[in-house]
Amino acid sequence: MIDNSNPSTAPHPGESELPLPGLHSSATAAILDLLDSQREMTLAVIGPDGWPRATTVGYLNAGLNLYFITGRDSGKLAAITRDPRVGVAIRRHMGDHGDAVGLSITGRAAEIFDPLEIENINQALWRRYPELHLFCPQQDAVAIVKVRPVTIASIAVVEGRSHTHAFAIGPAHANAAFGRGLESVVDPSAT
Repeated sequence: MIDNSNPSTAPHPGESELPLPGLHSSATAAILDLLDSQREMTLAVIGPDGWPRATTVGYLNAGLNLYFITGRDSGKLAAITRDPRVGVAIRRHMGDHGDAVGLSITGRAAEIFDPLEIENINQALWRRYPELHLFCPQQDAVAIVKVRPVTIASIAVVEGRSHTHAFAIGPAHANAAFGRGLESVVDPSAT
């Protein structure tokens, strides 16, 4: 049962408020293509005063799950520890006329502690972005955070008009498509 008085368990759109369709295979493929082609996302967390805080962070996706690195003393990690609800925006420009495609994601974020999952993420990061290997976390000063999507809205802006399709994401969808070079990054809690 969802407890609406507790912000960490309050419903996201798609959990109880909006009847969203589930993700289908062609949408999954298009979303993964976009996630795989980008490196940065805008992450919004809920600050201690209840107001949203947004910042840009680098990310790595494993299926639809998103991973990012942050300092242990960061406001992002403190906010996520207080309230795991987050928003994510990712955008790719598609031409000279302002055309773009993007994703708007609601999700739940949590620091990961499993050494095998952390090592798998580091290995995947090194394979995908070999020039960044010097920046991979190997110490206690940083945390790796996973964002599990709850809803994903794909947005296309063509000739100044927005077209949006929103989907509810179940646990099976979040681990979709590990055949994209991230086979070793398997979420142990989803099996």
